[in-house]
Amino acid sequence: MHVSDIIDDNSSIVHKIRNILEHVRKRDYDEIKTGAQAIYRAEGQSQARAAFRRFRARWLREYGSMVRRLGRDLPSCYRSSRCPGTCGRKCEPPT
Repeated sequence: MHVSDIIDDNSSIVHKIRNILEHVRKRDYDEIKTGAQAIYRAEGQSQARAAFRRFRARWLREYGSMVRRLGRDLPSCYRSSRCPGTCGRKCEPPT
């Protein structure tokens, strides 16, 4: 089962993260990717929110608009999820 099967395409966290990664500097790419994966691979909503808070604390200064946009979009990911209590961990993201 894939995240795209579980979360509405318009609010898919995986798509949002892919879009984000297209616009980051090469030197930041791996660290941003790891931080973003921690969000969508979290065991539940509270862990995903905690991962986002860490991500926001690290990247807000350098990528403010990106971080704010991701923060605005996360609640729709939780609401549209048909996989209760998760935002991707039990449902592997597409490769």
